[in-house]
Amino acid sequence: MTWEATPKDLQKANATAHTNYSMEGPGVGADGQAFDLCDKISPIVPGQRVVEVGYGHGFLMQRAAEEGCYCTGIDIGPACSHGKGITALKENNLEAFDRVQLFCADSSHEAMPLPDDSQDHAFCTETIEHLSNPYFMCCEIKRVLKHGGTFTMAFPDCLDNLGYDGGQHAHVYPNWLTEANFELFAKQLYFKVMHKYQNGSTLWWVLKNYKRDGIVDVFRMTSGNYTEASLFDCLEEWDGT
Repeated sequence: MTWEATPKDLQKANATAHTNYSMEGPGVGADGQAFDLCDKISPIVPGQRVVEVGYGHGFLMQRAAEEGCYCTGIDIGPACSHGKGITALKENNLEAFDRVQLFCADSSHEAMPLPDDSQDHAFCTETIEHLSNPYFMCCEIKRVLKHGGTFTMAFPDCLDNLGYDGGQHAHVYPNWLTEANFELFAKQLYFKVMHKYQNGSTLWWVLKNYKRDGIVDVFRMTSGNYTEASLFDCLEEWDGT
């Protein structure tokens, strides 16, 4: 007898996953640094729509809502809805709080409860390294982002701090989240690097989303015979890298 387990089945076998996930994240992005970085590269204006995967205490959600944005937060930990940023927003600014919707979901396997082409900005800071299916999450980000929308991403450099001791960080896929490998992964999903920098052991990107009819799906891309120019000439600022 054989048993075929999907990643979701394996996660379900861990009964404590949804209740024990820490809401202390998303690390250095929690204080609004991710908002400031994106805003500097692609201004975030009132009325825009923002989605964050792994919103943790909700400080970025708080900041975006107070700036007049409509915000969607997704996190696997149900306790996150009581995080410090969310609580402060609810207690001090009900008008802004009404612009926030929060969902408890596993972004590795569960589709975002958002329409196609509906979001202006997406954020995921120090979360992707914990996901069993980061490709699915990034495809969902791509689906809900408008053409030209931004995806602000951050994760700890596994070459610096991969491990399990204090101050180190476990990765589901060790050595995948390196600068060069991640940028190739992003390009294959038609995200263009607009800005990047390193803060301590954390790598940061602001990526621009490109959409058009006829772009090549990543699985066709890796099994077909394409030139780099034929694949990526739709990136308006593509420079051959």
